[in-house]
Amino acid sequence: MSFMTNTLKKIILKHIDKSMKNLDNRGSQTIYEFNKFKDWCQRTKTELAKMDRETTREERQAMANRFEEINRKATEYVHVLNSALRVIREMSDAIIQNIK
Repeated sequence: MSFMTNTLKKIILKHIDKSMKNLDNRGSQTIYEFNKFKDWCQRTKTELAKMDRETTREERQAMANRFEEINRKATEYVHVLNSALRVIREMSDAIIQNIK
């Protein structure tokens, strides 16, 4: 019986470790993509500031405001993802400790 319990523990721990690694990889990739998007928003905002006078000041300001909002939401999403990853890691660590 003890052999089966130990084998089961090893299988569960291996699966949890693999799942945590996959979550870390996916989360890191998502954070990287959002940071790229945030940088793109910032560059676009800079380009809007350099835009020629074909558009009115109000139109340029409206576009800049939209990009600022997108930039803010992307930043918030990255913070939410970081928090979610932290919680998942803490929960997984607690499960591992309970199994051991």
